[in-house]
Amino acid sequence: MKKLRLTGQRSKRFLEALAETGNVTLAARAIGFSRGGVYAHRQIDDAFAKAWEEAEEVAADRLEAEAWRRGVEGVSEPLVSAGKLVRDDDDRPMVIQRYSDQLLIALLRLRGSATARQSSSTSATGWRIGSKQRGGAR
Repeated sequence: MKKLRLTGQRSKRFLEALAETGNVTLAARAIGFSRGGVYAHRQIDDAFAKAWEEAEEVAADRLEAEAWRRGVEGVSEPLVSAGKLVRDDDDRPMVIQRYSDQLLIALLRLRGSATARQSSSTSATGWRIGSKQRGGAR
C-alpha cells in the first residue's frame, strides 16, 4: 500500500480546515489522512507545528467571537406556544431574541483567568498598580 505524503498543498488544506473547525480529526479527514498521521508529521516539521498552533488560535478566536455574539447579540428563535408557531397579524412567524448567559459567564471566566495570569506575572516584577517606580520610597 502506498503511503500518503503530507505535501505543501495537503498541509495548507489541513491547516485551513483546522482553523475552520478547531478539530484535528475532521481536518485530517478532509485531506485523507489519519489523526495519527498529521500528529506524526507535526513532530518532524517545525514550520508545520508552528502553523498548526496558529490555526488552533484562529479556531479559538472564532469560537470566542461566536460565544460573544450569542451572549451579547443573541440568536433569533421562532416563538412557539402550545406547540404551534406564533404568527403576527401579517401571518409572518414571530421571533424572540435569546441570549446565552452561560456563554457570557464562560467568556468572563476566560478573561478573568487571563487577567489573573497577566497580573501575577506583572506583580512578580515588583511593579505595583499606581506606582511609577519599583521598590524604594514613593
